[in-house]
Amino acid sequence: MSEKASRRLFRSRVDKVLGGVCAGIAEYFNIDSTIVRLAFVAFFVINPIAAIIIYIAAWIIIPEKPLKGVLEEVKVEGKKRKRLILVGLLLILAGVIGAPRVLTVIRDITNALLIIVGILIVVIALLRRE
Repeated sequence: MSEKASRRLFRSRVDKVLGGVCAGIAEYFNIDSTIVRLAFVAFFVINPIAAIIIYIAAWIIIPEKPLKGVLEEVKVEGKKRKRLILVGLLLILAGVIGAPRVLTVIRDITNALLIIVGILIVVIALLRRE
């Protein structure tokens, strides 16, 4: 089987800011992860709600790259708590800022949901044992 046929899409464990989605996509297409991140930021500016939903869905659907050793797993677990807090804070910020192009009622519901999910993530990350 050729190398292209056996390639699989994984979230990156090494070059990641939040969930490793952009770095995983960049690795899959063999391009710089900064380019994928900039494209995602441009998409976020155009449609923030869709960008957040697509990123979270990709984070859930795309599996993490398999570990190579136990030592690497310990390093990853230590960073996971900080990233969860960052994701929660970003969701809270997204909820507070809101999406200006959405109807008022939908925006209020969306903002409230983002804030609630963000608070839950931060609380769970803080209560999680290391």
